[in-house]
Amino acid sequence: MSRASALLLLVLPLLLSLAPRPQATTFPTETPRLLEDGYGPMELLPEKEFRESLKERAGDPELVPLASEPTGLSPKALFDLTLVLDQEVTLAVDGDAEQGYRLIADLNADGRLSDEPIWPMKKGVFDLPLPSGAKEAKDASIAEIDTRLKRIHAGKEVEIPFLMKVVLTEDAIRPPGGEASRRYALSTLSTLRTGVLSIPGRSVPFAIRGEGGIYDYGHDCVVFDLDGDGKLDATKRTSMEFFWVWEKTVNLGGRSYAFSVDRFGRSLTLTPAKKSPERADLEPGHPAPDFTFRDLAGKKHRLGDYRGKVVLLDFWGTWCPACVVHAGDLARAYEELQPQGFEIIGIEAGGTAKEVEEFISRYNLTWPQTIDPVESSQDGPLRRLYRVLGAPDYFLIGPKGEILLAGEIRPAVVIREARARLSARP
Repeated sequence: MSRASALLLLVLPLLLSLAPRPQATTFPTETPRLLEDGYGPMELLPEKEFRESLKERAGDPELVPLASEPTGLSPKALFDLTLVLDQEVTLAVDGDAEQGYRLIADLNADGRLSDEPIWPMKKGVFDLPLPSGAKEAKDASIAEIDTRLKRIHAGKEVEIPFLMKVVLTEDAIRPPGGEASRRYALSTLSTLRTGVLSIPGRSVPFAIRGEGGIYDYGHDCVVFDLDGDGKLDATKRTSMEFFWVWEKTVNLGGRSYAFSVDRFGRSLTLTPAKKSPERADLEPGHPAPDFTFRDLAGKKHRLGDYRGKVVLLDFWGTWCPACVVHAGDLARAYEELQPQGFEIIGIEAGGTAKEVEEFISRYNLTWPQTIDPVESSQDGPLRRLYRVLGAPDYFLIGPKGEILLAGEIRPAVVIREARARLSARP
């Protein structure tokens, strides 16, 4: 090696360290507002059953167990867990239909309810979602929590807005796959914080959606107003404007940026990055992203090889209760429609090969299946390609490779559409 080359090797690290680094810019958000589309079912249990259920999660670092001291509530009280910031804590509903109900939650995460404020549940009417997808107006008791929580973060005490809504009915419902009925109650912790990005040549409104006061989990999302129509829809996850937090990169104004979300949604930070390819548009009418996969027998397949057929991409998991419930529906639809040109590609995530094989054997799922492996705590490449989160999730692909239905979770809707498309073919 020449003396000049040796000198260059010594000096190069210094030169690189002196090179200007991409400048990160942070954009603040407004105060959060509660969303009405994020309701999920609650599993309200009597105290004895609730405490028994907590034993299964002994030692879980994310769980704050209910202390053994008296709760101060009546024997009528029903209990469940709820997410408060990054911990699961106890929530209780106490009272009856005649005297009224009250809500208590372990907001300070100390395991006790006796030191918490009481949130009255007011009587009202609520459009209750039904398993069919329709809604029915029902008398309900409703509580809204709107407070600020103090926590230590990065060595400093911070105040974090926390919003929650709980709806309790006198009805009973049996959940999918459940053995017993329970009180029909719903809660939502979904919140939205909005802001505006200033990038060269334009301003871009954005919104961050979080759960329980936290906004930087992989399943949280950011919506960018890319087309400038002033709309920020945090529910349309197949939209080109919808980004999961785990995606981390966005193209704006012809440039690529790495984005990061403040843990409590107070801001979003952009850092210039290397040019990244555009994401696939998953909206109906656009070409379905092509991919290859190997089935459980090791045979290689390609989505493009299914041209001319109506294809259902079934993103599922052995751990998914709804997937268990709907397995028979898919099997019957496949037996009926496969001779007419209907195919299914099963894409499982989260289960072992043995669990997957036992599942498909039990429910007679005879179509090709592949396991999309989890990589470094992230979903596998196929789920990332179709930006899937959770299960079930269905994409219906037409004979020309076009997306017919995107991100549907109701198999009845998918099967009905598949049957209509097949019957309309010449």
